[in-house]
Amino acid sequence: MVYRQIRIYALEQAPYDSEENWAETILARIIRPLAARPEVKWFWFGRYWSEEADFADSNGDHFPADEIQRLKYRSIRFRVGLEDGAEGGFEIAASQLIGDEGCWIADWLNYDPGEFRNNNRWIGGDRSDQRRDERLPLAMDYVHSVAKLTLHALVPADNAGRFRVEDNDDDQNPHKSAFFSFHHLFSNMTDVYLTVKLIQDSQGLTCGTHQCPWRVPSPPQVKLARDEHRVRF
Repeated sequence: MVYRQIRIYALEQAPYDSEENWAETILARIIRPLAARPEVKWFWFGRYWSEEADFADSNGDHFPADEIQRLKYRSIRFRVGLEDGAEGGFEIAASQLIGDEGCWIADWLNYDPGEFRNNNRWIGGDRSDQRRDERLPLAMDYVHSVAKLTLHALVPADNAGRFRVEDNDDDQNPHKSAFFSFHHLFSNMTDVYLTVKLIQDSQGLTCGTHQCPWRVPSPPQVKLARDEHRVRF
């Protein structure tokens, strides 16, 4: 199997002009049909939002000139495992689809899923080669399963081609998403804490986490207090 990755950028135009569901729209219109191709054997993705120019997978030289002064850089990083020898045809078809759907792509790059084996972020305790080898397929199955669940939950948001996650009316999902329950199951089985960070400044109270910290006000305001709490989800 050969592994490749691409960054797909949402341009400031419909149907990606909604702050609420630009990512879900890319996932439904681009990632879902690509993931359904027979040469695709594994995939996962992540979403990114930055107020600074973010070209982690490219030098950005060929980013559209009329978009370079934008206020937000929104993108999906797509990692995919393909049948050996299928990458050429897949990348041509994917690049065509991404362009037809009104998005911009960075450069196609090799991807090494061995990060789940070799990076200490994903394993603790006994970090022997044998245990790293055991962890790798488990981690790959995990991110693949979450990605497939996400795609399966997408439904049309309006008549303009936007998409969103399906509504769920069960009373155990107070935010109308079945992923609230999936999140709870993960936290219940692993007993992992969610660390909530609070900061009080002259503009009010802001919340964040280690992975998604609060945004620093611009210009910076006087920070009056910081606090951190560990909660179970």
